[in-house]
Amino acid sequence: MTTQPIGADLIRSLKALKLGALADTLPQRAALARQHKTSHINFLEQLLADEVSRRESRSAALRSIKAGLDPAMRIDSWRAEDDLRYDRELLEELATLRF
Repeated sequence: MTTQPIGADLIRSLKALKLGALADTLPQRAALARQHKTSHINFLEQLLADEVSRRESRSAALRSIKAGLDPAMRIDSWRAEDDLRYDRELLEELATLRF
């Protein structure tokens, strides 16, 4: 899988649109899209979905740092002690953030 370098004009455009981080993975993504014969629209959807995910992760990390939270303390990695009693259904409902 060969990757094409990104031109300076494209990098300037990405930065102007606040999408400069896409430049890091764009050559690999483009090569994969060619290999899988992905349509232009699907390729663009994938790029933008990746950027949304990256921004959401970064935002959550920054908020947790600002709040002074321990990054290791996550609900998806939490394990209850055997002798701990709690309402499992309530915890699951709270974890969905649907309240």
